[in-house]
Amino acid sequence: MRKMYQKILIIDDERIVGRAMRRVLESQGYEVDIALNGEEGVRLAGEKVFGMAFVDLILPGIDGLQACREIKKNSPPTRLVLMSGYVDKLYETKNIFQKIESSALFVEKPFGGDEIINIANGFFERREGC
Repeated sequence: MRKMYQKILIIDDERIVGRAMRRVLESQGYEVDIALNGEEGVRLAGEKVFGMAFVDLILPGIDGLQACREIKKNSPPTRLVLMSGYVDKLYETKNIFQKIESSALFVEKPFGGDEIINIANGFFERREGC
């Protein structure tokens, strides 16, 4: 039985990516919310307690890094995973992101369902991996 804090937030402007991730994570018993932009993600993170958030780097409005800053400011325990299909941009932001999330984890798109499950399970079951 999963506890209430095992909620996951996905912030990704690609609706199909968010839905696919939600389907995979919900199949493992996680409760998942999706936001299609940074502002919506920050708002949701202010309304609910999430154990972790998968945040796309490139978003309309505020970008993924700014969304991560706001989420950490309002909910320090929320663990963050930064993801992007723009691999060079993803790793260019590594130092900045590590200041926001000390146990930074980066996921390159495209990724498989097993990878997402392993990341979530790694955090929630062993408290490591992200």
